[in-house]
Amino acid sequence: MDDLTLESLAELRDGLHVFTDFVLPEFVPIDGEADLPARRVVLTNLTNFTMPFIRYDQGDLAEVVEEPCGCGLIFPRIRLVYARASDVVTLPNGGTVSALRLGGPLWDAPGVEAFKIVQDSASRLVVNVVRQDRCDETRIRAAAAAVTTFLPGMRVDLEFVGCIAPNPSGKFTHIQALASPPRDAEPSALLGDRRAP
Repeated sequence: MDDLTLESLAELRDGLHVFTDFVLPEFVPIDGEADLPARRVVLTNLTNFTMPFIRYDQGDLAEVVEEPCGCGLIFPRIRLVYARASDVVTLPNGGTVSALRLGGPLWDAPGVEAFKIVQDSASRLVVNVVRQDRCDETRIRAAAAAVTTFLPGMRVDLEFVGCIAPNPSGKFTHIQALASPPRDAEPSALLGDRRAP
């Protein structure tokens, strides 16, 4: 979320507090992904009377943190997740797979400092991983292998890198997908995938 009046990093760096005296947040389930804890963040600004934003969905996904924060603030707390609602990987047959499913194994894998999944062609995905010092590389390889289970017909290569650069905009993203799906593609039959138009 880009508006710094709306949220602030918790003092203990465990999520973001949403300032509900400035904004009314809603956490909406994601179509086709009801089994995942992430929700779409929909905001209504309470202070902009000239041009109000009402139920504005900018594509951010977050998990709501139910436990009280150790910093003492009572505002609701969220954790932004590694993908946006629009982040999808296009399969060779034209179906799409949500980045929420692809990033899950890597997000939880021990030894992963940072990662970025790059789709560089219709049939190949590269998983770039910055590993922590003295980590168990086999667990990272297992996490990368788990990504392939969502991607029939695609080659998935794991590459260890020293760092992951930000996008030209200066933001860090975990998914870099192809700009558009193949024109002659057919929808995927994978459970939970979004269908190609």
